[in-house]
Amino acid sequence: MFDIGFTEIILIAVVSLVVIGPKRLPETVRFLGYWVGKLRRTVQGARQDMEREFGLDEIRRELYNEELLGRMEDERKQIERRLGSPTAPTVDAPTPANLKIPTEEDFIDDGPDEVDTPLSHDQAANMPDPEPHATTEVKTDSNCPAATKDSANKTL
Repeated sequence: MFDIGFTEIILIAVVSLVVIGPKRLPETVRFLGYWVGKLRRTVQGARQDMEREFGLDEIRRELYNEELLGRMEDERKQIERRLGSPTAPTVDAPTPANLKIPTEEDFIDDGPDEVDTPLSHDQAANMPDPEPHATTEVKTDSNCPAATKDSANKTL
């Protein structure tokens, strides 16, 4: 602020010691410190009031944000230069299945995809019973003459 060096401070201290005297020097330093502090607080308060009134804080934020956006744009341009500009795929080029963009229909579950197919007599005989002593109903193949409705419904 004032660009005062160590030698100037010592010169001021020696002159003040000679002029004011050793008895009144501590009193004078305290007095000056009090008024300098009070003056600084007053100036700081006035500065804050003006900044608040003029909206300087918002202006600073906007300038900072614009600076950040400019830096980000510069970085993006540098990256594009290093990597080369991205090429857009042509409309006629087929999209590989593993790169296909999913649609809403891809996430809709319509129920089980398996269709209940009738079991043959051999498949029905080899199926384990889910619950003991329960009636098991097995769909039979109409081409199997040995499997009848009575033999398919068995009770344990």
